[in-house]
Amino acid sequence: MDNPVYTAWIENCPFPTRVIDTPVEDWTPPDDAGLIVTHEQFRWESASTLRRIKTETKLPILILCDGVLEYRNSWQNPKIAPGSLYQTLFGHKLACLGRAPARIIESFGQVGACEVVGQPRFDLLQKSECLPVQNEGPFRLLVTTARTPAFTEDQHKNVVEGLRQIQERFERNCGAAGRKISLNWRLPDDIREELGIDPTPIELGKKPSVSEAIENSDAVITTPSTVYLDSLIKRRPTAILDFNNCPSFVPSAWTISAAKHINPVLEELAVPPPAKMLFQRMTLHDQLELDGNSETRLFKLFQVMIDAGVKARKNDADLILPPKILPDPRHGFSAPDDDFDLQALFPQSMAHQQSDIALLQQELAHALTRIDQNPLRLMDDKLAAKTATNLELMETLRDAEQRIQSANERVDEFTQQHAKMLSLLDIKRGQLDKKDSHIQDLKDLLQEANSELKSVRQKFQKQTQAMLNAAAQLQEDVKSTRIEQNSTDSRGEGSKDTKD
Repeated sequence: MDNPVYTAWIENCPFPTRVIDTPVEDWTPPDDAGLIVTHEQFRWESASTLRRIKTETKLPILILCDGVLEYRNSWQNPKIAPGSLYQTLFGHKLACLGRAPARIIESFGQVGACEVVGQPRFDLLQKSECLPVQNEGPFRLLVTTARTPAFTEDQHKNVVEGLRQIQERFERNCGAAGRKISLNWRLPDDIREELGIDPTPIELGKKPSVSEAIENSDAVITTPSTVYLDSLIKRRPTAILDFNNCPSFVPSAWTISAAKHINPVLEELAVPPPAKMLFQRMTLHDQLELDGNSETRLFKLFQVMIDAGVKARKNDADLILPPKILPDPRHGFSAPDDDFDLQALFPQSMAHQQSDIALLQQELAHALTRIDQNPLRLMDDKLAAKTATNLELMETLRDAEQRIQSANERVDEFTQQHAKMLSLLDIKRGQLDKKDSHIQDLKDLLQEANSELKSVRQKFQKQTQAMLNAAAQLQEDVKSTRIEQNSTDSRGEGSKDTKD
């Protein structure tokens, strides 16, 4: 077994240990087993086995957190069954890295299961001497990712895009804060090939560990990863590269979630502000328990869980564990970090830059003596200054009151004029309304007269036409009568001639 989650403590474990590295689908713990310790509860095989053991036996199970919590891994990883990443726990206790992840996992519903242990491998890092950051010469920058930086194709594209933006920035300008950047890429092979980055000569030979790469750098840029904790322990200014722009379970002093963030972040990584370095240390203490010894806490947890299991099996009773096994020496409080130094945090404050206690005491003594010797004069001077100020304010107030009175009078005058104008407008509006009504009446009468005239014309036209028709008929009748008379007269004269 080469997993540092186990190798950092297994040799010092006071209890006999047995490593199971075979398939566990049908595995049954031996009769002399007192405790099962594992970090793996996410695959179906291990989850089903742990669930079976927890249900059918009284053997306690301890789950080890092996890295930082990451939003995408918790909620957006299609390779993990929904709810299996600490939202459901197939064990009795969970050894958390720090107070912040314990609080988050408890919010998933695991109240009474979380124990703040830390991790022994980080204890070893904290105790070991670390090379200092170089403030002169090339600015050594490590750009790296988590072992699995993405869980979907879209996430992979975002990770590659973020790294490509950094790559293009270095192609345009490989400097920061007036120093040339010595760049070290530490990437998975598929991403390295996608970006077209060739391996360094060192990587072609014996590849240093990530921890060694951090120690040989002056600053680090990484995707969300346990690398972040390693870098913070070594006091390297560290930025999180997150083009997925997801909620962060691990806050950072520097975040690159867009191309426009790269330049200002690089400038500050090269010359980190003390307040942001303090924020890093605060984050580290939240995410990783470093006080005391993680190995000691882990073995104490082993002992209590083993004893509880023995008692439950002996009495054929339920396995019961207390909500909190490990004591909290700080009683829930947070101690200030060693980096909390007001002189470094406020470099522009002259008061905070003075570190000579004797000189500060002498300046304080002079100030107190002057106050004791001249209290009345100081008070008189302050009173006179306040009196003069009050007189000026009173004069200004009187002038303002006069201006306000004058303005009020003008407003009253304008109000009266306005009222008169409104009255005149009302009278004229009434007259206009009457005229409009009269005009409307005239229009109605005119329209009625026009209608009657039109009707009379139509009747007159009909009568005239009738008279014309009658006259025409009369003319025809007269003409016809005349013809008939002439004819009669002609016949009479003929008869007479014949008789003659």
